[in-house]
Amino acid sequence: MAPPLALFLLAAIVLSRAVSHGHGGGGGFYDPASVTQLSSRPRAFLYSGFLSDTECDHIVSLAKGSMEKSMVADNDSGKSVASQARTSSGTFLAKREDEIVSAIEKRVAAWTFLPEENAESLQSCATKPARSMTPTSTISTTEAT
Repeated sequence: MAPPLALFLLAAIVLSRAVSHGHGGGGGFYDPASVTQLSSRPRAFLYSGFLSDTECDHIVSLAKGSMEKSMVADNDSGKSVASQARTSSGTFLAKREDEIVSAIEKRVAAWTFLPEENAESLQSCATKPARSMTPTSTISTTEAT
């Protein structure tokens, strides 16, 4: 299972297409009014307007050439293996890949009050229409076909 911070960041990126705050969206601007607490255990928040439409489009553009089928961790070996439970594809972007990615990483650090070096690389994840990403921490031996 992904660490709580990774899940938080994924939720923030997936759920928050930009709503302009008069500052062009993002850019390190911290507006407490744009934060919604989703859960206290685990700690999860939704930051509305976290990414601008331009930033989202840029991430999609960077990720397009390197998307791979999402895998799950095998309970016994811990290795990544294919599963029918996962229908998504994804990729990680290189840290500080370019100025836009660097600005997003700095914003994550500012909004989470954690040092930039503690963050994982940004991840882009996509599903095809009529498919979903199923949360999985184990592999079932009786997967649906």
